[in-house]
Amino acid sequence: MNTLSQTSIERCSLFPFKQNSETGLAAETSPLAIQQIGRPALGNNYGATRTCGISNWDDSPVSRNKVATLGETEIQVWLAPVPHSEAHYARFAEVLSRDEIRRTEQFKHREARCEFVFGRFMLRTILGAYLNLARAKVEFDYQPRGKPGLARVHAGINLHFNLSHAGGLTAIALTRRCDVGIDIESIDMVENWDELTELVFSPGERQELYSTPKTEQRKEFFKRWTSKEALLKCIGVGLIDELGALEIPRTSGHGRFSLNLPGITREQNLWDLYDLPLPNGYAGAVVVETSTETDTESGERERHTSSACPLEPFPRAAVASNGLPAFR
Repeated sequence: MNTLSQTSIERCSLFPFKQNSETGLAAETSPLAIQQIGRPALGNNYGATRTCGISNWDDSPVSRNKVATLGETEIQVWLAPVPHSEAHYARFAEVLSRDEIRRTEQFKHREARCEFVFGRFMLRTILGAYLNLARAKVEFDYQPRGKPGLARVHAGINLHFNLSHAGGLTAIALTRRCDVGIDIESIDMVENWDELTELVFSPGERQELYSTPKTEQRKEFFKRWTSKEALLKCIGVGLIDELGALEIPRTSGHGRFSLNLPGITREQNLWDLYDLPLPNGYAGAVVVETSTETDTESGERERHTSSACPLEPFPRAAVASNGLPAFR
């Protein structure tokens, strides 16, 4: 069953990025601008819902306090531009682990290496704000297919996060209790997007794509692509060969949907999807696993979240056999 409940969207503009030349981070901006993206409409027995907000990270006390007070039913998405100057990267790399430093050697191109280093620096910055720890003290464990999570040393901290970067922009999603996946793409960096439609979309999705105005088709392609990647990153799978079989229903691009994933057995198959209102030239999406809440006899709220079956190992830097890049 594929259903999507439509949501309302409250629009407001993100403030422009202003970079601090000394630190390389976006300069402090006041007041903090949080754009509320939406809240999925509920169907019968669909349980709790979450609100999603997006803002630029300015490394200010206001931003840090916002992270530290992340609510139970809140999703935060933080954006940061990758610094252009290499002068800051030695400082960024100082807080990375040995494993992260080794991973930088896998990148042949300077831009990809800088995005990775800065992305990990930003992830440690934001997680450190939540955990009240220095950046270098944040430790990670990895799922079999490479998705990072907090290490056991942070036991008892039920925080979920995901990172994506593209075209000089870094995006980090945070939420509590439920898995989350985020993907952003630079829509101008893939020239042959129209040649990929048969690889990544079902016949029905292709029909819907080509029914949109021609001037909007490139953007629509990446909206759909990022929603699929965000879902797979939420689960911790990465890209699969049969992306066309992963048909995510779309109305406004925001809502709750039910979807049976090929080859993956789960107790529940409900997710919330949010399209991200990014700067011009980008497309992005966030997907979170939904939960149902029932009242126990004692009056407390009992939360049930779906869980995936064990998955076979999947190399972190792998590329799907159809030639598409593995998720970041």
